[in-house]
Amino acid sequence: MTASPQRTNEQLQAVLSDLSSVVGAIRDEQLHHPTPCPDYDVDTLRNHMLGWLSNFAAGFADPNGRAPSASVDDYSTPDHAAAEVISSARTLDEAIRKGAGTRPLRLGESEMPGDLSLSMMLWEYQVHGWDLARAT
Repeated sequence: MTASPQRTNEQLQAVLSDLSSVVGAIRDEQLHHPTPCPDYDVDTLRNHMLGWLSNFAAGFADPNGRAPSASVDDYSTPDHAAAEVISSARTLDEAIRKGAGTRPLRLGESEMPGDLSLSMMLWEYQVHGWDLARAT
């Protein structure tokens, strides 16, 4: 049995609330600390997480379910990282409350069911949120 998009969104919103505190507390001297993810230091992992969060939130908010980018390789975290998480979380929450979790999310030429995207995000942000917290 899978959770409804609304229930997954509730869980994800709680995770993102915690994430905003974690990213808001990262100090400049921690940016190059290693993380449990061997390919990412703190800065790279934070960029990865916030870039995809912003991209997914915009995609769910788009009436056609199209994310603005199929890659976030060039994303750079803004000065106010916690505010970026909060803003993206609000955008995502509003879109899911309007039913966006029941339609596909499109990333470039690929698409996946909205509820699957949300479940993937929940898992990713729990795990990588812990990675950031552990590294900092």
